[in-house]
Amino acid sequence: MNKPMKVMLQPNINDQATIYSLSPLSFHIDNQDELLQMAASLQKRGDFNTESATSLASALTLLNDAVTERKHEAIFSDFRPFLTHFIDLLKHASEPDVRSHYG
Repeated sequence: MNKPMKVMLQPNINDQATIYSLSPLSFHIDNQDELLQMAASLQKRGDFNTESATSLASALTLLNDAVTERKHEAIFSDFRPFLTHFIDLLKHASEPDVRSHYG
């Protein structure tokens, strides 16, 4: 069930808001299964609450998609191995393992 997911972000405007006319942002995520799996893995680690795990998984998924899309551009091709390694560490290593490895 890896269907694309449309995400829309819009400001939450209340009486004290200083933002008056921002257009909502919207984009598609093609690999929602991976995003949901990563969020669950981050939360299971125990060092991220639900909101932090979801935010980090979303950010990394979007960044990884952008880097992959531009993988032939020098700046992105140089960065890609580091990003992939970082995501793998977060998805597969327990929090104490990462701390002992990186101090």
